[in-house]
Amino acid sequence: MIIGHGSGITAGSAMRHPIEHADLIEISPAVLRADSMFTDTNYGVLSDPRVQVFVDDGQSFLRTVPRRYDIIISQPPNPWIAGVGGLFTVEYFEKVRNRLNPGGLFSFWFHAYEQSDEAVQLMVRTVGSVFPHIMLFGDNDLGNLIAIASMEPIEPDFAKMERRYQNSKIRENLARLGIPNLAALLSHHRVSQKQ
Repeated sequence: MIIGHGSGITAGSAMRHPIEHADLIEISPAVLRADSMFTDTNYGVLSDPRVQVFVDDGQSFLRTVPRRYDIIISQPPNPWIAGVGGLFTVEYFEKVRNRLNPGGLFSFWFHAYEQSDEAVQLMVRTVGSVFPHIMLFGDNDLGNLIAIASMEPIEPDFAKMERRYQNSKIRENLARLGIPNLAALLSHHRVSQKQ
C-alpha cells in the first residue's frame, strides 16, 4: 500500500520492483489529475495494471480495508499543512501496524527541513512507540528522512539486495538520486533502534 501520491515518483519507483499488486491511496482527486505532468519521472505509474487507485483518506482506508500488506509506504505532506497532522500520530501508526502481514515493513517518509530538532525527534519517538524496530535513512543534508519500521527485527539480506540491484530498472531509478551502487544506498543509513 502507498499512502499519498504527490508526483507519483515514490509509487513509480516502488513498482520498478517485482510487486504483484499495490493499492495507492490519495485523498485529492486534483493530485491524481496532475499526475499527467509527471509521467516522465514517475514511469506512468497510474497506467500500471498492478496499481489500484483509491480516492480516500489514508486513515479511513486503513480502518476499513480488509487486506493486509507486506509493505506500507506513507509519504504525507509536511505536518504543518492543514488536515495532515493525523498522519503523524500514534493512532495512525497503530492502524498501519494492524494492516501489516507478519514480518511486514512500514516505510515512513518525512521532512526534517523547516522543523525543529525537537519536532523531528518527536516523529521518530512516535513511530518507535508503535514499532520496536526502526532503521532511519536520510539524504546527505538530512532534509528528508525515511524510517523503515517493523514489529520484528529488520535483518537486511545483502546478497538479495545486490541481486535486486542488478535489475537495470532499479539501477537506473536509483541513479537519478545519485546512487550508483548498493554501497552508496547503504551509506544513507543513519541509525537503528531496537527495543
